[in-house]
Amino acid sequence: MPGSHGSGITSRRVVRLVGYIAPIRAIATRPGSLKRAAIEAECIAGRPQKRQAIDLGCEVPFTSIPAIVNDGFRALEKIFARGNQRILEHYHVARNCLERSLGDPLCDVLLMLVLTFSASSVTPTVAAKSQHFEAGARKDPGLFAASMVTRMLWFLHPEAFPWEKDDGRVLRVSEMTKKIEHKGVTNRLLRELRWVQDHGRRDNPRNSDLSLRPVDELLKLRAELLSLRKDPAGFVAQVFRSHDSVWLERCSGIIREQKLSARKGR
Repeated sequence: MPGSHGSGITSRRVVRLVGYIAPIRAIATRPGSLKRAAIEAECIAGRPQKRQAIDLGCEVPFTSIPAIVNDGFRALEKIFARGNQRILEHYHVARNCLERSLGDPLCDVLLMLVLTFSASSVTPTVAAKSQHFEAGARKDPGLFAASMVTRMLWFLHPEAFPWEKDDGRVLRVSEMTKKIEHKGVTNRLLRELRWVQDHGRRDNPRNSDLSLRPVDELLKLRAELLSLRKDPAGFVAQVFRSHDSVWLERCSGIIREQKLSARKGR
């Protein structure tokens, strides 16, 4: 029988039987012939190819607040509707600050990092005495995203927030810090994210120990992330500073397949 050796079917023919159907033109030729191989190769080359790319659900530069971030701020409004109004007003300030920042290249960096982190199937965290990301307790993605945006904005636009004293009904940053850490966003996380630089020596830096990373470095990161959108493994590795494929698997929600048209002969 075709594709047999002795009394058994060869592994090569088993693969063909279960995973490949030869084109009509190839069936008419002798199995194993150069002509058949050429016809099969031609047909395979003519099929649409697929490649993967990062899809954050928004175009960059960002012109509107991403849905997951908006959902997070709305959820916080419901949580604090009858709670501490000063906390709620602080989140209102943060959302308004984010909206004003749209179009700023540094805001692009902020949102690309936030959307990647909130897309992870586990909530990334940085443990005590650690300098790398690991899987933490799962947090609500929307609440995590809104809290992460808020804390990152403190350093992008420190002038927009009250730091040491409440501003009317807006809670000061020093008190908000405790509230946001319960959402999984710590200064350790921002430090390892390379959003801020640490001028102190504490394991979990104080707000006063941190300042925004130099603008030229953040703009370089923006350019690198944009250039890696068609290389999901490289993009995720850049964000998490790790080539461990587990982060790529955890962020599969922002990876899409794109069909490529086959090249036509000239």
